[in-house]
Amino acid sequence: MRAVKLIGILLLGIAVGAGAGAALWYAPNASAPSPIAPAPGTTPLTAAPAPVVDAPAPDFSLPGLDGRMAALADLRGKTVILNFWATWCDPCREELPLLEGIARTYADSLTVIAVETGEPAEEVRAFTNELGLKWIRVLTDPTGRTGSLYLVRGLPTTFFLDPTGMIRRIRIGTLNAAELESTLKQMGAEL
Repeated sequence: MRAVKLIGILLLGIAVGAGAGAALWYAPNASAPSPIAPAPGTTPLTAAPAPVVDAPAPDFSLPGLDGRMAALADLRGKTVILNFWATWCDPCREELPLLEGIARTYADSLTVIAVETGEPAEEVRAFTNELGLKWIRVLTDPTGRTGSLYLVRGLPTTFFLDPTGMIRRIRIGTLNAAELESTLKQMGAEL
């Protein structure tokens, strides 16, 4: 009986040791630099990756379709809808006109940023012209680095940021008008 207990304790010790060793082996090196650098001239709002509700939104800087760079930190003081999408995504195609209407309706207190992931600016420009998007600020993320920073795993994915830059809600999948209006009212966005 004693031998059985010893073998059990030995196996348990091996399992715990293996788990601890694996954790150390796969743990990120705290001294290694982040693979995603903050936008030039800005301070990162959070260490990557931390896009969770009630945490600061990670900062980034991306080019718009007009060629100008846009940084998330520059939007402090406004409620922000940050939407990740792609031209090939049918639910995104359905959702963008809704976001366009919200951007127009709440123009004084809200900014809608639509980050297109993985396609050349020319294709994105043609697509947005086809949909008649004028109120949404469209940015391009051809490498997908910003989508990775936000841990986007499905499209569309939308982050709702309050005027202080805190994430207040994350929605994976298509938004509907009632849900969008309700979320904006809860966040205090004004018409």
